Amino acid sequence: MHSITEGTFTLSGLDVHYTADFLVNANPSVSGNLSNVLNQQMTAGSGQFVVPFHFNSTNNGSFVVYNPSVAYVDGAPNIALPPTPALRLVDVEPDRVVIEWQPITDFGDDLLDFIVYRSASGQPIDLQNPYTSTLANNAIDVAVQPGQSWTYWVQSIHRFGVTSNLSLPLTTTIPYPIPKSFVPNLTASDVPDDEGGALNISWSPGDASIVEHRIFVLTTDFSDVSGQDTTLTANASATSLVVDEDSTGNPLVDGVAYYIAAIGLDIYGNASTNVTAIGPVYSRNDSALSTVIDVTYTDFTGGELDGTVLLARTKGLDVSAHLHQNGVGIANATMKLTVSGTDEAYDVEMTTNTTGHATLSIDSLSSLGPIDAVGPMNLTLAYGGSEGDIMNQPLEGASTTSAAFGTVLVMLTADEPIPVQTDGFFETIIAVDAEDSVQSMYLANMGVAWQATDSSGEELSNGTAEVRGNELSV
Repeated sequence: MHSITEGTFTLSGLDVHYTADFLVNANPSVSGNLSNVLNQQMTAGSGQFVVPFHFNSTNNGSFVVYNPSVAYVDGAPNIALPPTPALRLVDVEPDRVVIEWQPITDFGDDLLDFIVYRSASGQPIDLQNPYTSTLANNAIDVAVQPGQSWTYWVQSIHRFGVTSNLSLPLTTTIPYPIPKSFVPNLTASDVPDDEGGALNISWSPGDASIVEHRIFVLTTDFSDVSGQDTTLTANASATSLVVDEDSTGNPLVDGVAYYIAAIGLDIYGNASTNVTAIGPVYSRNDSALSTVIDVTYTDFTGGELDGTVLLARTKGLDVSAHLHQNGVGIANATMKLTVSGTDEAYDVEMTTNTTGHATLSIDSLSSLGPIDAVGPMNLTLAYGGSEGDIMNQPLEGASTTSAAFGTVLVMLTADEPIPVQTDGFFETIIAVDAEDSVQSMYLANMGVAWQATDSSGEELSNGTAEVRGNELSV
């Protein structure tokens, strides 16, 4: 429309005509060949056959069809409808679906092939895009993934455009593969040389399908982890994990029993929930605790010489000891008492009771062996420490040494009474013998101090003398 001046105009009551060309070159009907559809409705004879065509439009109105041209093919000489394929699910695996239907012989000699349609579950069939075709009475679909759902239809195709009715739909869901979640050679132990609160968990590589490990650490024994969460995970290549908390995120407590299991998750996040837990396993503080030995010795004199422990080869020794850690007695511990002198040392063991106390009574030092027990000696009581166990912390060793003195016990035998001259002089021979004959050699040239007193105890005279030939001349 054109105007030589500016302005507006209004049109009404227009009748617009147009002509369009349409080409329909495919029959969308599931029954296939239109000729066969018409033939199924005809009877023998001549005349007209009315074929209705349905057109859909978005608005009411009318249109005229000019010069229609309908292409056709000859219908089948025998238009008996083939049997409808009856689908059966043969196998469904994580990587394939296998379906089949009646034997090929049921579909006649004019069978060309079968058309298979596939749509996602819940979606309509797409007749314009068949999924595949086959000459067999089965189809194998390998383009599937676990968790997907597919619906299948099948239609047989025959000569002269004859087709069967579509089969009833067959819907199936692709299963997930059975998870190979077993984790072999699972072990757990305390982390060595630490201050406690940690466990070392290790295992061997499992199946190649494992993409993640999940570790379960609980305070009670268990055989199933369904519904059980854990904060402990490791990647596919890991074969060990040091943990300082349990599956709920709580810190590990030394001395508490823990049970441990592991599973491997596949790429779909699936795993078997049945497990065999190992345990009990304990974390431990591996730093050694200091120990103390308190000891008291009672010699054969009953402590007559204060501050010095006297020993004699034929006499005994009583020992009383307390082994403790910060005041707490250490039970069932073995301590070793070493009695040592010049070029000699003899050991004897003693064991603590439930309160950490131990006593030892040696009837005679000679029972320890061929000991001399003469001169300066030492008494050493030692505890070798303990490595502890899975629940108890290690203990350091301890020792304490006390000085002692080995003596030779001597018997002095005098001739009595001793005659005293009028001027107060006297002379006597005293026999000197060692109580232990083995030690007689120590008597030679032994100096002896003597003192003479009157009947009231007043000293009259004193002096020294040497032992010669087992005699002391005064």
